[in-house]
Order: sequence, then C-alpha cells, then structure tokens
Amino acid sequence: MLVSTLRRAALPLLALLVLAAPAYAQSYVASLAGSNERPTPNASTATGTVSATLTGTTLVVTGSFAGLTSDYAMSHIHTGTSAEAGAVIFTLAPTVDAGARGGSFPAATNTFTLTAAQVTALQANGLYVNVHSATFGGGEVRGQLGPGITIGAARAAGANTVVTVTGVVSRSKGAFTQFQDATGGLSIRQFSGTFFDAVAAGTIAPGTTITVTGKLTEFRGLLQINQPNATTNDLTTFTIGAAGAPPAAQTVTLAQLETNGEDYESELVRVQNVTITGASPFTAATTYGITDASSSTNAVSLRIVGANDTDVDGLAVPMPTATITGVISQFDTATPPVGAFQLQPILASDVTAGGTATAETPAGRLSLDVANPLRGSALVRFSTETAQDVRLAVYDVLGREVAVLAQGVVSGAQSATLNTAGFAPGVYVLRLTAGAGSVTQTVTVVR
Repeated sequence: MLVSTLRRAALPLLALLVLAAPAYAQSYVASLAGSNERPTPNASTATGTVSATLTGTTLVVTGSFAGLTSDYAMSHIHTGTSAEAGAVIFTLAPTVDAGARGGSFPAATNTFTLTAAQVTALQANGLYVNVHSATFGGGEVRGQLGPGITIGAARAAGANTVVTVTGVVSRSKGAFTQFQDATGGLSIRQFSGTFFDAVAAGTIAPGTTITVTGKLTEFRGLLQINQPNATTNDLTTFTIGAAGAPPAAQTVTLAQLETNGEDYESELVRVQNVTITGASPFTAATTYGITDASSSTNAVSLRIVGANDTDVDGLAVPMPTATITGVISQFDTATPPVGAFQLQPILASDVTAGGTATAETPAGRLSLDVANPLRGSALVRFSTETAQDVRLAVYDVLGREVAVLAQGVVSGAQSATLNTAGFAPGVYVLRLTAGAGSVTQTVTVVR
C-alpha cells in the first residue's frame, strides 16, 4: 500500500480535506475474553466483539457475545484501564439468545450520551465492556474499547483479517456497497440480512457514515467483506452513522487505472472523454470496452453489473464520448490476480455524454454544459456559433416538457439558471434547439 500513501500525499491538501470531511465518526472495538477480566482472569471459552461509534458525544454500541458458561446476567460499559476494575457508567441492553448463553447489542437500545470526561477516557483507551453471567458475577468476558483502523491499514492487513473500519458510502445498491476514507476504499457484498435491508430501505446510501467489523476475503482479486452463502457471513457487526455528502470522485485517466488499479480499488473515480465500444442500450451483466486519450489497450473495462445492483441498465450508450463516474472493481481469473480492473457506474447520473454536449448543425456549432447531478439551482451554459433563434427546455423521462429556460435569438456564449426546487428527484433531459439542429444532455436531480 506504499503506492497508495504516496499518491494521496501528492494530492492537494484541499482535495484531502474534501474527501475526509464526511468521515467524522470515530470507530472503536473491543474483543471480549475471560483472560481480560480484572482483578482475576478466568479460563472461560466465551467470546464476543463489541463495536462502538462516537459521533460528537453520542456513542452507539453494537456487537455480540456467545458461549457463556452459564446464563447471561448483565453487561456494562465501565471506566478504567485494562489493568483495573472500574466503575459502571452505562448498562447495556442486549437481545439475549433463547439459550441465554449469548446475545447481541442492537444500536437502538445501546445509544448513550457521553460527558466530556467520558469522551476523553474513551479516546485514551479508558473504557471497557464487561459481560456478566450467573457463574461469573464479577464478569465472564471483558474487552477494552480501542480505536478501529483506517481502511488503508485494513487493506494492507489483507485477506483473512478481522477489521473494524469507518468510512463514508460512495455507492450502494442491491447487494453491493462501497465506502471509503482518506486512505482507501472497501467493498461489502450482502445479499440478505439487516445490512442488505438497510441498503434497500435507503438507510445506507451515498453519504452515509458506516462502521463495520468483519473478515476480509478476496474474490477474483477484489478485497471485500462478503456474504458467501446463506449460512455464512463475514460481516460481524455494523453501525449506521449520520448522513452527509458522498466522497468526491477522483478524476483519473485509464492509463492511471491500468498502472495503479489496486490503489483505486473500491474508490469512486471519474474518467472523462471515454469512447465506449458496445451495443446500445447498456445491458446488465455486460462488459464494454473503453478507451481514452491516455490508453487504447482496453485493459480497464466498463462493467454494467446486475440489474438489481445498478440504475444504468437500459440507458443509452453516449456517443461519441462519455464521462463515466463509478467505483473501481476487480475481476481477475488469473492466480494470483494481475489486473482485470473494471469501472462500474451505479447511478443513472454516473454516465453522461462527453463533458460538454456538442452538435454540428447547418447553421454552426451548438454546445450545452451543466453540472451533474443537480441539487438546488445550477447554471446551464450554452452557446451558438452564429446568431440563431434558440430554445432551451427541460423534459422528464416521459418526454413531457417541465421548464423552458431560454428562448429567443442569441449568439455566442450564454447562460440560464435551472432551479430544481419543484422537480421530483430523477433523470431529466436538457434540450437546446436552434433551427434544424439540437443537442441534449441528461441530468439527474437529487435531494
């Protein structure tokens, strides 16, 4: 991961701050064991993992425990170092299993407000979790709450490592979620269960801060926290933090992805002025060739994933060039993996025509440019090569006109304001017409 560190060190400081700003939650984890008990350790084989996310002064606790030698009695968060038995500051409220030898900590019943002194203690490894049983009234398993690690450090640890990491979701739909911090990105694959349900409900979405604990595995070169089958899940616990802005996409070239694809894996990137080879419209579970000015090797491909995991399925392939925003994945059939990186657009707004939409008409050149996606108001820039009677209008996906932004005779560079306050979220089409010529650009309105 040395390459990753060097690449980010070279980024402007402002870019790093923009990327890191949404990740304001702090991640902590405790591994529960009888040998951690104080003043008297024990030989219990019970285990457990507790994750805690601190946002401001709010502490959200999740996790589980199992294998107690006798019935569950109680559990707490204590103040104190790993060498001492400290005072109780919070009583935890787990959901106890039917056999009373294990349980889990739902976030809804284990959310607490810390004092300034307790925040300081947590950040100094001065809080711990203790689970008591009928046999071990003073505590059967205990663990000190310590900080989680960065995603970059988790990636460096590699497959078969259990990690606790916090990051901001860049894309999330169907079975796949990608999240990242200032040091790297990771993918989560879940096709059922509470995490999957949270994605389906929109509770986990681009911009959501999440803290996850799970085992890293590698499939076809992609490092991920996976759900391999209906009875096994590498995701141990997760906590949903506040919603905010998603990470900013890094603008890269295909040559950069070919050379350092691993460095961008599971991160959000944007590649401009790409030529796409393949039939229109986009089809789910299909791979397309892509080239740009930096590379014509097709070593990096454009992958439209399963229909349940993307909104791009069925959209027209932009011609002659496109700007593509998406997450970097890997699917390599070689052993060990040697490349086969894929750019995967997920949202409908992730694929737009060119950078500035242009068209040649009998009367001259037309151009149209607007930020995408749109939130609130945006400035639409357009131009005509010669004086022409133009009309700039907005249409919904059913072809209905919803707004007229400009109309009349103009020449040269112009601008108009598009206010989306009354628009429902979704995909719209801007169309600039001048005489017999026209140019269109697809935009997505978000809230």
